Amino acid sequence: LMPPRPATVTDGPQSMAPFDPVTCTVESTSFVRSVISVGSQENVEYQQPRNYHLAFSAVVLCGMLNNFSYCVISGASQDIARQFHAEDQTTILTSVMNVSALAATVISTRILVRFRFYTRIRLVLCMGAVSYTGVALATTMTDKTGFWIAAALSCLSGMAQIFGEVTNLSFLKSFPPQLVGGWGAGTGLAGIFGGFGYIF
Repeated sequence: LMPPRPATVTDGPQSMAPFDPVTCTVESTSFVRSVISVGSQENVEYQQPRNYHLAFSAVVLCGMLNNFSYCVISGASQDIARQFHAEDQTTILTSVMNVSALAATVISTRILVRFRFYTRIRLVLCMGAVSYTGVALATTMTDKTGFWIAAALSCLSGMAQIFGEVTNLSFLKSFPPQLVGGWGAGTGLAGIFGGFGYIF
């Protein structure tokens, strides 16, 4: 018996027949196209910003603001729990933010993708404002109800962070990939300035 002949991928637009079990050849047009798209460097034209440095700085700022509330609430979780005499439940605030962030990923891919970009941005801004204001007002309460209100609004903050990240990263896909690095730098700066912001 002759060994099977390996399939070859050509650069031309020629179409090939399906797999033939007699000659043992793999000839599929969809397979050829997928290999070419993965294995070769395609010339993708990105939308170039007028001022690259200004655009990069703006992306860094947006990434930092998007993650700022998450970092501030994480830094304040111990003090909030101590204020309501719930030191043994300190990790609840950060845990509910992480769980809500996971849920927000599913919600974003199933529901929010149907809405326009600016509509989602307005939603993120409103959620962030409500979470900031609500947690601040919850800390003025004297009973433990304030702790649970702060925990619920921490969920809102975690969801807003994911909604903002998914929305902005999908927007940046039409720009040079270096701008995505600016978003990552902004998330890192949020961890630094968010902690310092809460201290001061």
